[in-house]
Amino acid sequence: MTGQINVNKIAARTGNTITVESGQILSQPGSIIQAVQSSTTTYFQSTSSSFVNAFTATVTPKRATSKIMIIGSIAGLANNGGGANVEARLNRNLSGDTVVGKYNRICHISGGTFLAVTHNFTEIDSPSTTSTITYEYQIRTQNGSDSVRMNDYHTGTADTRSTLTFLEIAQ
Repeated sequence: MTGQINVNKIAARTGNTITVESGQILSQPGSIIQAVQSSTTTYFQSTSSSFVNAFTATVTPKRATSKIMIIGSIAGLANNGGGANVEARLNRNLSGDTVVGKYNRICHISGGTFLAVTHNFTEIDSPSTTSTITYEYQIRTQNGSDSVRMNDYHTGTADTRSTLTFLEIAQ
């Protein structure tokens, strides 16, 4: 039997804390259910013209109806070579790959000049699951011969930090 209680105000009997029993969920659409952040300082380099995983992170939604807001900040994203374009995409890997976001020409160089940028993005995903989801930030170089890098400022060392932050939002 499902019931409904209509009240104008809920207040604690003593103090100022209202406790919801373990296992019970109090939900309001639009509220943040959980926040999860992953970060890496690992230097990554590739000359592939196919998308390759540069950074992966996981989140396990608490509800199948939730949306996942992904906030990315990929630092020291660079290309190096005669005429390279850096392209990236955010991929959801859950029973097959789904592209959540695609980013063309994040940075472009010509004539062998080195260029490093920070790629910031926000995406909203509707995965419809409570299974653990792996999100993959993938990069490639358009021409397949020059290098594309992450977490680099032309030093080859991990002196930058990239993050993927997941906010699960109740619907």
